[in-house]
Amino acid sequence: MEWFFIGLTIILWGISPVFDKMALNAIDPVLAVAIRMMTAGSIMFIYVFIFNKAEVIKKLDLKSIILFVTASSFSLLGFIFYFKALAGGFASKIVPAAATYPLFTSIIAFLIMKESFSIKKLVAIIFIVTGVALIK
Repeated sequence: MEWFFIGLTIILWGISPVFDKMALNAIDPVLAVAIRMMTAGSIMFIYVFIFNKAEVIKKLDLKSIILFVTASSFSLLGFIFYFKALAGGFASKIVPAAATYPLFTSIIAFLIMKESFSIKKLVAIIFIVTGVALIK
């Protein structure tokens, strides 16, 4: 079942930048991120109340809240810089380059969370770097 969800993710994340790029012709990238985040926030706000999830959120411990806020802040900044790049470049180059973030996730998870690092991950990193070099 997880591959079904991964497939949907790939399709939806593949479609989204096309609409983002078209919309960026009419608006500042930072404002575009604001509209995108407000739309997503509104949809998630409705979800929380329709599915009665507010109590779960209220019970979160402070550490989890801080981690979510920190992650959200990094993600938001990433979106702002991504949209600035997308506004000035070709979606066919910006999107694959931006999609190399798993490379940094692997390295940071290894350094901070002490996750294992293997030859397979090293080979994957080489492929990522090579792939981005080929699209330039």
